[in-house]
Amino acid sequence: MITNLEYLLKKRNTFKSLVFTNGCFDLFHCGHLQIIKECLRYKDQKALSDYSYPFYYSELSGVLVVAVNTDESIQKLKLNDNRPIIDYKSRSEIINNIKGVDYVLPIIDSSVFSIIESLRPDVIVKGNTTDKIVGEDFVNSYGGRVIKTKTATKFSNSEEVISTTNIISKIRLNSE
Repeated sequence: MITNLEYLLKKRNTFKSLVFTNGCFDLFHCGHLQIIKECLRYKDQKALSDYSYPFYYSELSGVLVVAVNTDESIQKLKLNDNRPIIDYKSRSEIINNIKGVDYVLPIIDSSVFSIIESLRPDVIVKGNTTDKIVGEDFVNSYGGRVIKTKTATKFSNSEEVISTTNIISKIRLNSE
């Protein structure tokens, strides 16, 4: 469900666990999918670990929240890069339609920290190519976990990591 932060904050205490990731998700690719799959693994793992057997699957209430940068916030982050390629509405709709994603939030500011601070996720998952994870110290401070995917997805026959920036570079290189 594409929603807003206020709605999620009202429901936050009803979630057994909250797994969170964020990004631009411009030109959705295998690296993005790997992050979502890792989120789903932790969503299920965290919810399952909090229950003793037997339990009913419907009792599990772990949720996955994916925050997606708005067009304006990407333009602030990626100055002079003609980004995003795909508009926010389309990018958030793609994420919203991935099975297991429960909520999609817009990132309006240039930083996602205020969302992380408000939601207090149990787990944050980010890609292996991320240098500094926003909110990492904060999440660790209350016992949450911050996970980096183990491997970066690479282009076939190459050591180059798949990223939106690298895809755009390859397209530009091939069009010259």
